[in-house]
Amino acid sequence: MKYPPRNTTQNEAKKQPVFSDKMMGNILIKLKQLAEIEFLLHTEKKSPSKKK
Repeated sequence: MKYPPRNTTQNEAKKQPVFSDKMMGNILIKLKQLAEIEFLLHTEKKSPSKKK
């Protein structure tokens, strides 16, 4: 006869997502904004300075 695993709470925790859907959406938006800022800063550094 097999015994049920004793660490069922740990197994259940592994199945649940870390963040809620709303929070994941917010994180993805922030990551996209960060990528856009990084891109703009990178292109600004590459282009010749016209402020002189």
